[in-house]
Parts: sequence; C-alpha cells; structure tokens
Amino acid sequence: MLEMAIFLTLAVCYREERS
Repeated sequence: MLEMAIFLTLAVCYREERS
C-alpha cells in the first residue's frame, strides 16, 4: 500500500511539473 501511495504522489508531481 505504501508503494501505491508513493507512486500516486510521483504521478501527481510529474503531472504538475509538465503542466
């Protein structure tokens, strides 16, 4: 479950940086 949380956070950060 922790890995999923980290993955989601990474995806959000990546999406914010690209926009």
